Amino acid sequence: MSENKATIKIFIASSKEVKVERDRVVLILFSLNKSYPNLHLEPVMWEYDMPLCTYPDYANLQDAINSYLEESNPVVFIFHSRIGQYTKEEFDYAKDKKKKVFAFFKRGFSTDLSTLEGFTGLLNFEKEIGDKAVPISFTTEKEFDYEIYTQLNLYLSKTYGVALLNVTIDQLQNTIAEQEKTKTELDVLLTNNKENNELKAQALQEIAKGDYAAAEEHL
Repeated sequence: MSENKATIKIFIASSKEVKVERDRVVLILFSLNKSYPNLHLEPVMWEYDMPLCTYPDYANLQDAINSYLEESNPVVFIFHSRIGQYTKEEFDYAKDKKKKVFAFFKRGFSTDLSTLEGFTGLLNFEKEIGDKAVPISFTTEKEFDYEIYTQLNLYLSKTYGVALLNVTIDQLQNTIAEQEKTKTELDVLLTNNKENNELKAQALQEIAKGDYAAAEEHL
């Protein structure tokens, strides 16, 4: 990485139910990275960035996760049918630390008696955030791609004084499709040979984070 690049760590928080959107944030960041040569946008997802071990210097696992959140700005939250206890803690932590927060809400959830309580809690949370964050709604993956790209693009332009990129949604979709193809090809190649050596296992981790260049270096 060039020494002239400014590294911006972007924490991505969500539950497993929006894993697709969570993964697409990484693809969007990869696309923006290619467009802003003076910036290095690094997705932070504790599942990939933290070793699975004990953390004696912290009161609990969430405190350890918050240490990654501490060094990240902005923070992207993605919600759908509920808000978990840990996600709520991460939101409050980001708010208290005056982080720039983006809150995305996926619409179209069909409730029943078994899920009503969790969904009601999410609706109440959305009302409570008030001026802490402006809720950003989406229904389809295409809408999500457009919203996350547009909002991060505006943030980077205003915060770091870089030129605002004008990309159509069709151009963005084509770029993401190319990245997904590359990711699939690397996934197949590396998974078939994962046990051969540790470097290939590390390459798989880099793919999960969207850093295809690092994956290729390991390969």
